[in-house]
Amino acid sequence: DMMRTVVNVLGDSAAAVAKDSEEFFATGPRDTAVALERFADLPNPAYDRALDFGCGLGRLTRALAAEYAQRDLTVNAVCPGYTDTDLLAAAVQTIAGKTGRSPEDARAELTRANPQRRLIRPEEVAAAVAWLCSPAAASVTGQAITIDGGEVA
Repeated sequence: DMMRTVVNVLGDSAAAVAKDSEEFFATGPRDTAVALERFADLPNPAYDRALDFGCGLGRLTRALAAEYAQRDLTVNAVCPGYTDTDLLAAAVQTIAGKTGRSPEDARAELTRANPQRRLIRPEEVAAAVAWLCSPAAASVTGQAITIDGGEVA
């Protein structure tokens, strides 16, 4: 099933990063690893299987942060809510096709999940990642930072 495929791809990627992180990240005076995780330690009962996997990614983020903190390496996760991207547009089409709703109704349903009643802009996610990579975030490590308009608050 699709969820098994997603979990396998994400799990294989996370394992490869953890396995090769020492060589990959130890290249300068301060390096930063930022993972994009939709479900890192964030309660949402609609996503039970993905949440289980995301909690594992959250624990991996914290473990790698602790492992590399003395090497001046920060490891964090950015956890965006529904983000207005081509990937979301494709998901809206899939939802519309499977439910018989219009694409506008499907998109509106995803927007209603956000207390701000909007989708996250890609620039908001990029700004968080840029901040995590900046000197201003030098002591921020092992964190899952949500950018979701209060969706999981």
